[in-house]
Amino acid sequence: MKIIDEFRYRCRKRALVTEELSKLIIMRYLIAPIAPYVSKYITLKLAWLLSSIILFFDIILHKSKNFKDIKHAFSLGNLRALQISWQFLALAFQDFAIFMRIVKGKETVDIWNVKEINSVGVDELRQNGRSFIVATGHFTRQAYLAVFRKDIIPMNVIQITLPPNPNTGNYYYDRRIELHLGMGLTAAAKSHPDFQTAMVGIVPNFIKALCGKLHETPTALLLNIDAPWADSHKKSHERPFAGYETKKFAMGVLGLAKISACPIVSLVCYIDSHGEAVLQWGDPVYIAKSDTEEQQVKVLDEMLDRIETAIGMRPSQYLMPFGTQRKWNSAEQAWANS
Repeated sequence: MKIIDEFRYRCRKRALVTEELSKLIIMRYLIAPIAPYVSKYITLKLAWLLSSIILFFDIILHKSKNFKDIKHAFSLGNLRALQISWQFLALAFQDFAIFMRIVKGKETVDIWNVKEINSVGVDELRQNGRSFIVATGHFTRQAYLAVFRKDIIPMNVIQITLPPNPNTGNYYYDRRIELHLGMGLTAAAKSHPDFQTAMVGIVPNFIKALCGKLHETPTALLLNIDAPWADSHKKSHERPFAGYETKKFAMGVLGLAKISACPIVSLVCYIDSHGEAVLQWGDPVYIAKSDTEEQQVKVLDEMLDRIETAIGMRPSQYLMPFGTQRKWNSAEQAWANS
């Protein structure tokens, strides 16, 4: 029995390597050379069609896990669940295709149709040249890149990011993530003349250095507050999130806002039914030095609530897994235990 289990494990591991190798080949050798030389419409359709290969892996290798998870989480019929599952799997390819078009100079975010919702608070910060922190999630980069238009953020921009794990044990997965992240940051740099990146754990005295940047010149600091946070990190906040019964989140954004005295503005991004990139801003929130940890966590929870609601409303426009232990209630517009 042990020999059979070992054989199954080895077969599954090789299959996972093959799946990641297929994704890397599609991105590097099919999407990357073609996307800059055809129309945006054809580019997105091509990425969608190529994702059918990954849909095949989901059906054969994972026993339709992605399809079943989406069907369960959103209480959908087979056809609608298959449609959303396919769109979800295609999203990373489509985002990468847009990265390549921007990097190669075939498209700019300046020509995109962009709609801002609830921008009164952020308008005031922009007009006054006041530094602020943007707390967002891993939404489709086809919408998120719109934030790097100079008229959207008319000041310096710093994107905070976690460095990719250099060795997860799957070589092709590691290279794919490096390629996707690298091209995404390059596309952002091409889109905004005053763009910088800051990688967690790379910059010495990280919080102090960022506070210096925020005080030095008007700056918008962007970070994904839904990013995976390792269990080894002691300073974290644990709560239900989307389909997860419990998930840990970093609290660094709260400390940064408190020390710098800069407001946090939440941001939800998506593509609407008309193809417009929508930037839905939250109201600016200040963390006072006298605020208790409970008061600070309440601010973080409110921002995470907005992100998980956006996931429920548009699951195919979210890049990360969103869990299967809880279900989305479309009538209540909220996640609840199954």
